[in-house]
Amino acid sequence: MVRTLPIRNSHHLDRPSPSEEAGVNKSFSFLVRVFWTLYLSLAALQIFAVAGGLLRTVNAPLWLAAIVALVIGPWPVIGTVLGVAGAHYGWGIAWTAASILFLTFAVPIAAIVLWASRGTGGGLAFRRSLLSLHRTS
Repeated sequence: MVRTLPIRNSHHLDRPSPSEEAGVNKSFSFLVRVFWTLYLSLAALQIFAVAGGLLRTVNAPLWLAAIVALVIGPWPVIGTVLGVAGAHYGWGIAWTAASILFLTFAVPIAAIVLWASRGTGGGLAFRRSLLSLHRTS
C-alpha cells in the first residue's frame, strides 16, 4: 500500500508558515541593519576622502571643502569615485589601495541591495523596511 502525504489547498502554497515568516523577518531586519552600518561607514569615509582631496588638489578653503564633501560624499557612485581620487591625491594612498578600501564597503552593500530586491516587490519591501528602521531609530 502506498502512503501519500496530504496536500494543502493551493492558496496556502504561496504563503510561508508563520514560523518561516518570522525567520525571514529576523534575517531581513539583520540585513537592513548591516546595510545601514556599511552605508554610513562608507559615506563617512567618502566625505573625509573627498574633503581631503579638495583641500590638497584645489586648495579649497576648509568650509567649502566640507560643504562639497557633505553634499557629494554620500552619493553611491559619484562619492565612491571622488572618494578614491580624494584618498589618492589627498592622503597619498596608491590607486589600487584606495580602490580596494572603498570597494570593501561597496561590494557587500550592492550584494545586500540586490538580494533584497530580488523577486516581485522585493525592492519595495526593502525600501519600506529601510524607512521603518529609520523612523524607529
